[in-house]
Amino acid sequence: MFAIPLIPFALIAFYLGGMTAGVVMVLAGSVISLSIYRMSPELLLRWYGARKFSGEDRDLIFSHLSEISGKLNVPCPVPCIFDSAAPIAFTVGNNKKYYLLISKSALDILDRDELRSMLTLEIAKISQRTVAVNTIVALFAGAIASLSTVALWMAMLTGFGQEDDPAPRFISFLAMGMVSLPSALLVHLFSVDSTREADRLAASSMEDPGILAEALERSGTFIKLHVTGGFNPGHAHLFSVNPLKTNTLFDVYSSMFLTKPAVEQRVMYLENAKPVSQ
Repeated sequence: MFAIPLIPFALIAFYLGGMTAGVVMVLAGSVISLSIYRMSPELLLRWYGARKFSGEDRDLIFSHLSEISGKLNVPCPVPCIFDSAAPIAFTVGNNKKYYLLISKSALDILDRDELRSMLTLEIAKISQRTVAVNTIVALFAGAIASLSTVALWMAMLTGFGQEDDPAPRFISFLAMGMVSLPSALLVHLFSVDSTREADRLAASSMEDPGILAEALERSGTFIKLHVTGGFNPGHAHLFSVNPLKTNTLFDVYSSMFLTKPAVEQRVMYLENAKPVSQ
């Protein structure tokens, strides 16, 4: 699927340089694509400054992940923590090795049972075999969307004002208008939204699916009330709860990246789901 962008370049090379140039372009592009596929999880880990757990938190998280992974018969992901004001989690990987990233805010806000339910949800995503595709999509879509941030910094560095001043924000808004469409198209065309199926699988493997409903509701409410933004919209399809907001004119492009059902719909489903014991 991700070899599709190579086709026009191969055709151009073939037209300009003949069969040899076309073959070389295909081979070089294939090597680059394979390298990106293998490196994409690590690149996203660096993007978020994720680091492995240590101490008591590591033992607790790892014991939960080992048990849940064994129950769902999937590889146990490597647990990592990253700094974020939003209580979210997400999983990246390439079908050989997975990393489950948990925000520090999630550890602070969710209780032990709610945290375990969020881990179950992320493990359920691994069982759907959509993590690898969504990881690569996030890397490319996120890179395109981040160009608006580059424009914001260029505006500030060239004397247009500070981050919250009208001129830099307007320049960033215009830049986002140019990059949001291709970035959102990547997300909608290539990412696989397994949210409903992951919710269903997680609920079916839990004794009380209502705990996951409480975790999602608590996370969604906290994001609405206390989180002001700062998320790359090209990564929104990865997160356990959508952190994007569309409250102001400057947020209008975020609506193009909404792929998940509303938290309220997910909570309603989970509250009506039957426990595993039934």
